[in-house]
Amino acid sequence: IPKRLRGYFRYDRKLSSILFQAAWGSIDEVLGADGAVPAAVLTLQTAGEALNFHPHLHGCLADGVFYPDGKFQRFAVIDQGALNKAFGARVLAALLDKELISSDDVDQILSQQHSGFNVWLGDSFQDSESEKFVARYIERGPISLDKLAIRDDIVTYTAKDNVAHEFDTVEFLALLSSHIPKPYEQ
Repeated sequence: IPKRLRGYFRYDRKLSSILFQAAWGSIDEVLGADGAVPAAVLTLQTAGEALNFHPHLHGCLADGVFYPDGKFQRFAVIDQGALNKAFGARVLAALLDKELISSDDVDQILSQQHSGFNVWLGDSFQDSESEKFVARYIERGPISLDKLAIRDDIVTYTAKDNVAHEFDTVEFLALLSSHIPKPYEQ
């Protein structure tokens, strides 16, 4: 989601439901049809690569739709652009409905070449190793211990682009704690 909207989700974690509702609504709108139902598993992630607060969803989408009679039909193609547009519109509508943003904010965000909304879909897979990888990926915590080093009270967190981010220990704990939801907010 756009950087300018992330603060709302950081300070009111209950708003995370907007992301789930927007994602599922978009999936159902774009991919469901004629009684067919898509299927997805979604989880909330809040950490960006440098432990910045970056709320987003990880998930697994079935490679087709299910019909009430039990029939499964694979997608011929998935319109990722339509999913992206629908997701952004739903998030903005929900924030507008809650009076957290104005219609001018919506117009400004949508007028940009890159709105800040992004839906990404990987290739489909059938093998168990890919299934395990994706399951671990969508469930992962905010940090990877492999990227973490501590020396002389300085915590170094190396991002996947090999950029090392250094924090004093209290600053690191504060950053890390911002990714821990309160009870019943996960």
